[in-house]
Amino acid sequence: MNRNETILNEPKELVVRGSYKRPIILAILLSIPCIGLLTESLDNWKKLINETNYLMILLVFFIYGMSIYYWFKVFDKRIKLIINSKGIWSLKTGFIDWSNFWYFYIKEEKTTKAGTFHFIILKVKNDEKDYKIDLTFYDKTYEEVKEAININSKKYPAIDLGFEKNA
Repeated sequence: MNRNETILNEPKELVVRGSYKRPIILAILLSIPCIGLLTESLDNWKKLINETNYLMILLVFFIYGMSIYYWFKVFDKRIKLIINSKGIWSLKTGFIDWSNFWYFYIKEEKTTKAGTFHFIILKVKNDEKDYKIDLTFYDKTYEEVKEAININSKKYPAIDLGFEKNA
């Protein structure tokens, strides 16, 4: 079942898209050195390539790559997650019917450099794999996702294992 077949336009349905809130700060911060490097003269670029080691050149490409990645995240408004009375759909898992759904929990991972990330971990019956969906760059909070699962899975209640924090 694809994304368009999954959308039912029900009042309790939750449709989650990408969000620009967090990545726009990173995109702007990473774009500043990129703009500075682009304004350099051709002679300075030749000097950078000839006189520096390859680590510096890799760093420049890394900064450009991350800047492009975060600008992509800013403008990415595709549907990422759908939760309705039929089941749950995401880009990563595809469609999971509530009758096949077993349990879920929210996991919070805090890092010293990148901040806090929230994931929803889904477990499907008769499947060894846990499905981990990153909720960090979504336009809905993990509380809204958790509430939507609890509301929409009434016919086949999903077991909510709660909230897990890393140490």
